[in-house]
Amino acid sequence: MSQSNYDRFIDILKTARTPIARSEIAAVLQLSEKTIGRYVGQLIDSGVEVLSSAIKQRTHYQIKNAKQLPGEWFHTAGVKAFGLMLELLEQLGYSAVSGELAPLKDNLNQLMKRAVGVSDLGGKLVIKPLAQRPVDSHVMSELTKAVVAGARANVVYRARSNSETSTRELSPAHIELYRNNWYLIAWCHKASAWRYFALERLEHVEISSQPATPGTALPCQRGYGIFDLSAQHTAHLRFSAFRAQWVAEEIWHPNQIDITLPSGQLERKFPFGESIELIRDLMREGAEVEVLGPKELREAVLTGHKRACGL
Repeated sequence: MSQSNYDRFIDILKTARTPIARSEIAAVLQLSEKTIGRYVGQLIDSGVEVLSSAIKQRTHYQIKNAKQLPGEWFHTAGVKAFGLMLELLEQLGYSAVSGELAPLKDNLNQLMKRAVGVSDLGGKLVIKPLAQRPVDSHVMSELTKAVVAGARANVVYRARSNSETSTRELSPAHIELYRNNWYLIAWCHKASAWRYFALERLEHVEISSQPATPGTALPCQRGYGIFDLSAQHTAHLRFSAFRAQWVAEEIWHPNQIDITLPSGQLERKFPFGESIELIRDLMREGAEVEVLGPKELREAVLTGHKRACGL
């Protein structure tokens, strides 16, 4: 759907470097001068300061501060982009979209109806999540506030290994979406170390009045996958010529080093720390990848394949 006349009127005023005649605006938009006067009244009612002057017996308008203009954020392209962003977050399990952000989404749908011609982008962009774990909306909301405010958070965490609960005092760094699930990376004052916390395992969150004060800076050299807080090892892999066609376009690590061999095979090196996730991913590659090093990683992948075959 094309822009409304009012939106086009705003665009004209926004781009005008000098006062522009009401009659000229009316001619461009093919509207009456009375309608242009009504549009100016709407702008003034919305808090925009419009300067009016008479030049050669014609009324001219100019905006004192273009940043005040309504629609500065919400042109047609912006409405669609923002709508798709909310749709993505909701599909990715960001529960605040159906909670605290629900009124914003409703208002956005109304804007969308006027600017785009549809009131809902549901189904226009689809994500098929695999093994997504739902997060409590209160947990997500409170942790987001703690991260933004730079405050500590007291949480109750239920360990996946034994289902035991523990109380932790955390200094949050940021929230990450990784493989369709949400994680908090925070300095744990109980462990005196950086830790990842799966958000669905947090049963209670309470923001503290104390500021977040991690004991050390977040490591700059990060490893592979979700266990990336250490990177003391270097994986050395060789992919088959068949698999190399795809893996050459995949980013496994920001600092990966690739070498394409004359045979069409591809060798890749990148840092890693804890190997649990890397072993699982390499086993999924099957015979398409050979682990050249380190020796411990190669043996772990081999052992995993043997166990999977009952050997």
